[in-house]
Amino acid sequence: MKKWLTLLAGAVLLTILISCSLTDMFAKKECQVTCDASAAPNSGTAPLSVVFMGNATVTDCKERPFYFWEFGDGGTSTSQNTSHVYQSAGTYVWTLTVNAGTAQATKSGSVTVEEKKTYYYRDRDDDSSGPVTTTGGNAGLGVKLITNINTGLFRVKVNDQVVAEHSFQNSKKNIKNLKKFLRTKDLEWARELKVPAGNNKIKFHIQDDRGSVGNKVVNVHFKPGQHHAYRIVVRGAPGDMRVEVIE
Repeated sequence: MKKWLTLLAGAVLLTILISCSLTDMFAKKECQVTCDASAAPNSGTAPLSVVFMGNATVTDCKERPFYFWEFGDGGTSTSQNTSHVYQSAGTYVWTLTVNAGTAQATKSGSVTVEEKKTYYYRDRDDDSSGPVTTTGGNAGLGVKLITNINTGLFRVKVNDQVVAEHSFQNSKKNIKNLKKFLRTKDLEWARELKVPAGNNKIKFHIQDDRGSVGNKVVNVHFKPGQHHAYRIVVRGAPGDMRVEVIE
């Protein structure tokens, strides 16, 4: 009798264990998703191109993750990794939402876009300036020429001293192709220069192969170690020179 009761208790216990195992085996596991995201760069001047990268970890989900980006300026994307250009200044809060079945995860961040500071010197082409003074030390002067003039000479003077000179010839035209022949492309040339700290008179001079000349003069004060970058744009004729100071 005791042996029979022992066998019965063992059978009941085994049944319970098997039942619990089968319950765990066939129980529906909950779908879970987590995500991470990054934006680079997260600050700069407009227009600012930002690369967005997202990554999701999915657990016990039959569906693949679905990515949805909101860039904060009305723009969206459904790519896992993407890019977006912010055209205007402001602070934009971006959000990545990842859905997988009934599970959802989000990640947010922000991008700060500053307005591009550009100053134009268009109506000064004389050499007049105040007294030149130096404070000791050097500063940096970045110069970039953009022109569609075919052949000519570009010169930079600092305090009446020639610090850079460039003879150029735009040979990008192709006479075999009429459209390319009629469309003049821009020639670009850039140089980094050292100038003395203090008050400086910078003169930009350009002339073409027909003798037409354009000049612009900018008076600027440089602190020791300071750097200023100038873009000189000449399209059409030397007299149409435009100087842009980008800070």
